[in-house]
This record gives sequence, structure tokens and C-alpha cells, in this order.
Amino acid sequence: MRFSDEQYLLDWKNKGRFPKIHDDIFQLIASTVEADSVMDICCSTGLLGQRVSEKIGIDVIGVEGHTPWIQRAKKFGNPLTIVELLIEPQTMDALVAVVAKHKITGIIARRCLSELFGNKGIGVSADKANFEFADVFSATLADAGVEEFWIEGRADQGRSTHPIPDTTTEIRCLQAGFEPAELYRNCAYLTKV
Repeated sequence: MRFSDEQYLLDWKNKGRFPKIHDDIFQLIASTVEADSVMDICCSTGLLGQRVSEKIGIDVIGVEGHTPWIQRAKKFGNPLTIVELLIEPQTMDALVAVVAKHKITGIIARRCLSELFGNKGIGVSADKANFEFADVFSATLADAGVEEFWIEGRADQGRSTHPIPDTTTEIRCLQAGFEPAELYRNCAYLTKV
């Protein structure tokens, strides 16, 4: 099942069951979180953010750049506030404004840094990571007051040709502002440098 599949929303709405695909990063967040207000970037339909809000009891907002996924979340009644914003170099000021408005001190990024910093669509070739944008992104968020960062990277299967193939490379993407404090499976908890 695809990460944004309606079945996940149906299971949550009808059975109160959250997707198992979020279990690893959720467990890491639950065991490390100190933030009172967290942003789930590239949140898709917002179920991970809703789970964190509901089960841990902290304020969470989502950020998503694809309108159909936000509409799908609303269709199924997900109460998570989702800000429509495609994260790219030219929208960093808008992202910082959201961080400031909601007093965000923690960020969740589940399987999205590879897309933000490793895709042709943001000014790099398909075989080269955009570490320059990654450095600006992480340093800017740290300067904006973000203290904690949770990531879940791609599972390293040893055969990826993606420029950001695993969690270790995602950690490298955030090194300008954050350093690893704890690892759990292919997830990492990072704190401000």
C-alpha cells in the first residue's frame, strides 16, 4: 500500500488504528521528545502528525506541498492543521514564518529529505544530492529556534542509486544545524548543534 493510500485514513477513522509504517519513527519521537510544538514536514495526509498529537499530547502542525493529499486528509476528517507549502529554496522564508507563528521547536521528516535534497526538480541532477540547499535548510531552521529533528530515511538495501539512499546520508544533509543524538532502526533523533 502506498504511504498516502486512503485505506490508512479509513483504518484510522473507522478503527482508530494508525499506520504501522509510522511505528519506528513514532517510537523514537515518544521516547525523546522535549518539544511542545512540532511540525511534520512533507506530511502527506497528516496521520503521523495526528498520531503524535493524539498519543503524546503535544501540538503538531503539518506542512505539505501537494493539494490532493491535504484534501484527502480533510475528506476523512483528520483534524491536524496542514499548511500547504512546497519546501524548496525559494520558500524558506515562508517555512520560517510558519515555524515562528506556531512556535515550532521540533521537526519530523519521515522519508522526505531524500526528495527535498535529491530530486531533479529542485535544481540538481538526478544523481547528485543538493547539499548546498540541505545546509541552508538545516542552519536556517536551527537559527529559527528548532531544537529537535526526527528523521526516517530510506531503508538501505545496498542497491540504491538515489543520491540520498539512506538515513546516514540524511543525517549528513542536516549537519549544518543538527547532530545525531540517538539512532533507532533507520530513524534518527537529532538535536541542535
